[in-house]
Amino acid sequence: WWTFHEPYQPRRLLRALPVNSTVYVRGENLAAVWDDLLRHPVAGVAAVMGGSDESAPAQLAADRETRRWVDRLLSRASAAAFAPAYGELSEPAWVIVSWGGPESVRLRLLLTVFGSPGVERMPVYHGRNIWRVGGTRPNQPRLMFSIAEGLVVATFGRDPSAIHHALDSLDQMEPSLAGDRNGFREEIETWAGTAPVH
Repeated sequence: WWTFHEPYQPRRLLRALPVNSTVYVRGENLAAVWDDLLRHPVAGVAAVMGGSDESAPAQLAADRETRRWVDRLLSRASAAAFAPAYGELSEPAWVIVSWGGPESVRLRLLLTVFGSPGVERMPVYHGRNIWRVGGTRPNQPRLMFSIAEGLVVATFGRDPSAIHHALDSLDQMEPSLAGDRNGFREEIETWAGTAPVH
């Protein structure tokens, strides 16, 4: 039973988010508002800063494979943050963290043992498996994700090392929003005490 048990701890979501974030979004079901998020003007700005053009959010919204993964990964308590400089190359990136609970353990086993079409397994980082969805051309924004401690931790940007930094933040080896004493601190403290919606 304990193999599939992950106690809900919302502060874990915040530990993976960059301390230098300029935009912070959180919700109990980001998948339900995914299209609205992609239509927001900041999505176009972030796409341009990430190396794409302003039409990238609309293309992402129309992509069925992306939608399938969004529904699977972001249908529970989630948080996302945009950092204008992140990773080894200091590139703009989105960091997205979602509570997966027991489903995350099953998903990790599925991807590790059987894989999934359109998802490429990347080298292990500090004992954690990493996967990439799309973005196979150089300098193309890519979605990278890992599954750890009941969380799905993902990054979207041109620098593939961003996922390493997000995982280091989760392990408290780098600063994160969970320890931020400014900015989003008050809202984060309020939200971190809430329970998930099942």
